[in-house]
Amino acid sequence: MFKVTHVKKSTNLREEERWIKPLPQKTNMEDKIAFLNSELVDVPHREKKREVEILASKEAENKKYATLQAQFTFLFESGNILPLCPASSDDGADKEGDENDKVIRRVMVIRS
Repeated sequence: MFKVTHVKKSTNLREEERWIKPLPQKTNMEDKIAFLNSELVDVPHREKKREVEILASKEAENKKYATLQAQFTFLFESGNILPLCPASSDDGADKEGDENDKVIRRVMVIRS
């Protein structure tokens, strides 16, 4: 704390002395504003960097998709594509699968 000094000298002797507390150089809010302003300067650089990363990941994804599409097209044209699931037929070609289904059903019945 310090005593207020006047630029103009007073001739009044009865003037009371005032003591004031010095304020900090920067308040907390001013510190926050300064920090946010510095962050604001970096935003365009970060956005550009993020856009480049997104573009690179999309390009990699498109290359992967194109490769898989080319493989699928090659297999389709060569006739080497297997069916997605075995065809269920009545001639008994899938007996092993039927036996597995019976075992699973038995286990489910025993547990319940």
